[in-house]
Amino acid sequence: MRLKSRFHNLPIFYKILLFFSILVLFLILLTGFNYIVYSRQNEAAAYRSTYSAARQAANEIETYLQDIKSLSLLPLSRQFDEHDLPFLLADIDGKRQWLLEAENSLGQLAKDIFNFKRDIQSVLFVTPKGRMYAFFSKTATPVDFEPAGMSWFEPLLSSGGEAYFLSPFPLVFQRDLTRYDTRTFSVARAIVEVPSAMVRGAVLINTECTYFDAIMRRLTLYDGQRMVVLDGQGNAVYDSAGGNLGAPVPQALNDFAGQNAQTGRLTLDGTEYLAGVHSVSLPGWTLMNLVPAQAVNQELRWMLDVTVVLLGVILLLAVLISYLMGKHISEPLKRLSQTMQRVKNQDFSMHMDVDRTDEIGQLSESFNSMLDEINRLINVVYVNKLTQKELELSMLQSQINPHFLYNTLESISMMAEVNDDTAAARMATALGKILRYSISGDGVIVSLGEELYVLKQYILLQEERLGHQFAIEENISPSLYEHAILRLTLQPIVENAIYHGMNTLKLGGRISITGEECPDCVKLRIADNGRGMPPERLNALRESITRDGEMRDRIGLRNVNRRLKLYFGEAYGLIVDSTEGRGTVVTVILPREI
Repeated sequence: MRLKSRFHNLPIFYKILLFFSILVLFLILLTGFNYIVYSRQNEAAAYRSTYSAARQAANEIETYLQDIKSLSLLPLSRQFDEHDLPFLLADIDGKRQWLLEAENSLGQLAKDIFNFKRDIQSVLFVTPKGRMYAFFSKTATPVDFEPAGMSWFEPLLSSGGEAYFLSPFPLVFQRDLTRYDTRTFSVARAIVEVPSAMVRGAVLINTECTYFDAIMRRLTLYDGQRMVVLDGQGNAVYDSAGGNLGAPVPQALNDFAGQNAQTGRLTLDGTEYLAGVHSVSLPGWTLMNLVPAQAVNQELRWMLDVTVVLLGVILLLAVLISYLMGKHISEPLKRLSQTMQRVKNQDFSMHMDVDRTDEIGQLSESFNSMLDEINRLINVVYVNKLTQKELELSMLQSQINPHFLYNTLESISMMAEVNDDTAAARMATALGKILRYSISGDGVIVSLGEELYVLKQYILLQEERLGHQFAIEENISPSLYEHAILRLTLQPIVENAIYHGMNTLKLGGRISITGEECPDCVKLRIADNGRGMPPERLNALRESITRDGEMRDRIGLRNVNRRLKLYFGEAYGLIVDSTEGRGTVVTVILPREI
């Protein structure tokens, strides 16, 4: 329960980050499980592949040996011009011409064998007393040729004419003036005379073990793969890794071969191998295909490395995406919370910038609508209060009898003119016009032309009263004279300029009033050439006219700004700019259409 509460209280940003972290952890676990399953499947596939290669290699070797075995029958099926083969192999001493003839006839037979199978390295014919007729292919010339020390010959004489497979023996030959050491694999067969059944000699067909190399290369799939052929005594007939052919192999190989298992694991010289075993039935040999376990797992290690890198990239992307998504979601909510806090402090001028249409955008739009409704209700309440005040003012006006005041000021003006006091007359006249304008019951909305006319009367009074000469510059298009404006909007601004900006000027006071029509508003600028304000005082003034404060000397500007906003909306009101020593500019922003 406590954990659930903590999760609910987490910021949205951390919730998103936690979600992506759990997702990445799940992906890691899933990848690990898939890796284990795939590694087992890969090992099983490697065992099948190892055994399949061993079986294929054994079958190809057996087929090749069968072909050589069949070729060893060829001399027994041939008839010669004058003598049969046993006679040619007879040991006849001292007949050189006969020996040369026999050699030529046997050489032709050897060529025929070479033509049947071009990878045969040599063919030997041996007499019962050991005389040897050796014939070699075009590509090789023997050096110190002695096939296995002739130890194979005696058992062959009693074989009854069956083929006899010799283990590989070393052979040094010369090819293109270059010496080569190789090992030769041989098939031997006794030549038996018919019908006497006497052994007249033997034929020996030799082929290089490179044929085995070609088979093994074609079936090699892994680095470090090794194929070994064992004879019935456990000696190496062939080893793709080299070694001492004809010598006993490590006991581990013989032990594994004796298990009669198709596949398994064994260790040689510290290296672990996957082994596939298959018999070569023709000579009774065993072929073992050895694949390093490390090579089998290399693909898995590569896949694991790639997986780790990908998971790292996914983790980084997840963190980045969660961070960006968290910022994308939490930042607007944070701004909304800050705006709500300001609204809580009774600042209803704030609005959310809505640049999205998702739930957050809809929430912001709804919040803005709520603020608009609050402002509307405030305006309604304020207007009601203004109406109440206007009613109270009307009652006061009715009590004062404004016609009595107008007539009295006109009488004072006439008396001043009779006494030649023109200044007093002008002041009384101007004051009468201002008073009539101020307390007139014609409503709060007047034309800009009316407002400017009364403003000029006010400036006339200030010139007479203060003894100053103020220059009034008006640059307003006549089309704006009929534009609506609140009554007594400009007079408090000019009053503020005279008393706070130009009270130290004896001469040269200048006030300019300009008007500008914009697409969605009308701007009136009242500028003076007074002393201006430093930045800190300007900021204090701006703050004072937007909220309640202690600067009672500027209540006129605050009242004008508040009346404009309440009547026309928050987008309208006053903007104040000032430069110390150069004067102040107050801009009145009014709606284009009222």
